[in-house]
Amino acid sequence: VDLEVAFRKSTCFIRDLKGNDLLSGSRGTDLYSITLQDTNSPNPICLVAKATSSQAWLWHRRLSHLNFDTINLVLKNDIVVGLPKVKFVRDHLCSSSQVGVVRTDKGTKFLNQTLHAYFAAEEIQHQTSVTQTPEQNGVVERRNRTLVKAARTMLSAAKVPLFFWAEAIAT
Repeated sequence: VDLEVAFRKSTCFIRDLKGNDLLSGSRGTDLYSITLQDTNSPNPICLVAKATSSQAWLWHRRLSHLNFDTINLVLKNDIVVGLPKVKFVRDHLCSSSQVGVVRTDKGTKFLNQTLHAYFAAEEIQHQTSVTQTPEQNGVVERRNRTLVKAARTMLSAAKVPLFFWAEAIAT
């Protein structure tokens, strides 16, 4: 459907191409709102909203590179004040979140040609832990690594020097 949206100083209109007003609204402080009960059209109107790509990625960064499904869950449960009421869709991989290093133990499931070929093709570095050192694979190490990677991702996305990693983790 081809529609025209017009904004004036204190009102807004949604019109069809013949100039018939379908919806109209008024401006509050900095927001135009439309009351759907006051529609001028005898035909029912279906309104669907989807976040623009730039808007979706802005909120992805603001929420510490949170998964898009989780952002939609946060939206559904009205947890974050100011989060727009639209569906967020990931349209590409976040460049700040691309995998660069995979660390594993020396288990045989990780030491095979197929996995090595995949890592080489994707330019992923494979590192293994020292044998007989289970502490290298402990829960604390994984949590620390997760925090550091999240901090680096936030810093990289914001184009902030990496030496601010401690401040990023503290937030």
